[in-house]
Amino acid sequence: MAALCLASCSGEPDDSSASSGSATAGSAAVSQDVAPDQPLELTIDGVAQLTAPAGAFTGPTRVTLTPQPATAAATADVPGTTVAGPGVDVTFDGPAPVQPLRLVLTDVSDQPSADAIPVVLHQRHDGTWETELGEFTPDGGIAVEATEFSSRWTAWLSAPADWVRNALSAVADSLVDAVGGRTDPPACADDGPAWAAQASTTTTVHDCLITNTDPDSGRVRAELQLAPNRRYYVGVHVPEGVEYTWVQEQPAALRAALGRMFGFDPDRQVYIGPGTMTTSGAVQPAADTTLTFTAAVDGTSAALSFTVAVLGLAADVPRVFGGQAVDPRGGLLAAAMVTLACADKIPARWSDPNQTYEFFRCVLGAALSNLEDTDKAFSAAVQQFGDRAYAQEAEDALSTRATVLRVFGTAVKVVSLGAAVRDIWLNVVEAFTQMTDERAGQVRLDLRGRSASPTGAADPHVVRSTGIGELNVNMTVDDLESLGYVDQGNLYEDVDASCVRYAKPDGPLSAAVDTATDRVVAVHATEGSHTEVGGIAAGSTLAQVRSAFAGDGYRITELLDSDFGQGSNGVVVTGHGGAIGLGLTYATADEYAAGTATVDWVAGVGDVGNAPTRAETGC
Repeated sequence: MAALCLASCSGEPDDSSASSGSATAGSAAVSQDVAPDQPLELTIDGVAQLTAPAGAFTGPTRVTLTPQPATAAATADVPGTTVAGPGVDVTFDGPAPVQPLRLVLTDVSDQPSADAIPVVLHQRHDGTWETELGEFTPDGGIAVEATEFSSRWTAWLSAPADWVRNALSAVADSLVDAVGGRTDPPACADDGPAWAAQASTTTTVHDCLITNTDPDSGRVRAELQLAPNRRYYVGVHVPEGVEYTWVQEQPAALRAALGRMFGFDPDRQVYIGPGTMTTSGAVQPAADTTLTFTAAVDGTSAALSFTVAVLGLAADVPRVFGGQAVDPRGGLLAAAMVTLACADKIPARWSDPNQTYEFFRCVLGAALSNLEDTDKAFSAAVQQFGDRAYAQEAEDALSTRATVLRVFGTAVKVVSLGAAVRDIWLNVVEAFTQMTDERAGQVRLDLRGRSASPTGAADPHVVRSTGIGELNVNMTVDDLESLGYVDQGNLYEDVDASCVRYAKPDGPLSAAVDTATDRVVAVHATEGSHTEVGGIAAGSTLAQVRSAFAGDGYRITELLDSDFGQGSNGVVVTGHGGAIGLGLTYATADEYAAGTATVDWVAGVGDVGNAPTRAETGC
């Protein structure tokens, strides 16, 4: 059985001094072999006692308790604490405990002052230190319960103000980093449809415009992606007119729950934090339309950001809260749960140190109340979120900070907002005020209407990514009829045809209309047409096609196995909101590979998946 040594080990126990199920004292350590159905009780007279009920271990385990001199804790970097006596190191040869073990350190120096708080210094596995809140035992010892063990020493938090200053300094550092820091923009395909464009007047968020095609209907949407350019929560107002809104790490049910909790419409307002983004998509409208998104730090986002910093739930964990990171959604859920409990304390003015301190005390108190009665807290969280899984995520995230928050809460009660910590608190307030003072900004999504043609697009021989001449993909039947186009039916099918052809008498262009949606899915080109990009026309080479559409946002699909319709070959160029079909002459495999084969027909343009080819559709 492999020995598991959880930090600061003092060496292997002496096998000769232990027997199964019993504890025996040696000159330096005591050991006990424990079976799953046996309790644990180890004692080093005058130093410590370690106990646990039956069931604490899942398999046979040898537990060893080794005394550690008080001087061994001299390296502890914990402001405001004084080592109060010797400590112990706990090791397991076998499975680690699955239930808390109770450690009582019995050699404790006198309480140095009336406001000194009994604590236990724990050296983590990575060599860093954490402070655990201890409890007095009737015989004058200090007790703590834990499942994770290494070396621990009894201590006094003899200067609570110094400890609080250290903790608040970490909070201030986290806020300063959040205010001053910027995030890298997420990867962006930057292939938005030709009929859409974005413009930004804010640096609060990164913005990106892409094409998003519905895989089921083939509808092309202009999708605006927004991600925070700050390391705190940002509220985004979403305008009416979008077809969908998505928020990373926030399914619709969670967004609805947050909306209920904080009183906002989850379709019109979202909150995004570091490492997440929101996306909204819109189809091409009938007339020119502008959709305006507003990004700002409002009351809700400010309160969430503050709570995340105070509870150490930020992705970049402040030093005092330990090294265990919290995933973005877990941090948001825990912050939302605690913030809601203090909604009536959210400051009207974040620059007021007294208002912010009252909110801080409430947040800390609400978190501690949650941790003290976890069953009650979980039931309340289920009611708040309407989902057991979200409630569990929130509780799990908060529990990672339980140890330090218990000390934090106890020390704050002793210290309050006195002169000893007021200067540090003003640093917190100043950093946060900079965050909340940032002006709201806007990102504008401009959508060109289906009936509007871009400059120079009236030419019926120019094939764009989204249309030809006066026709655009995604136009409605009403749009076509307003331009004088008439339903010509389907050449091969009856009135139940899935698509029909619309054209003008003697006009050069025609459109294929999906009868299920009454929208244009393709526009057929006329003789002598050429592409807007690269000027590709009949006689252009395949090499020229490849070169013209080699840029970002285009994908060239070469159909060279007689699969372009009616046994022919061709190319489909997809990108920027549409798909262009180009027929190719018959050629050898080498000629296709070399790019010397030529275009013999510019078929037209359709939405993605509906590029015109030589396939006989009857429309």
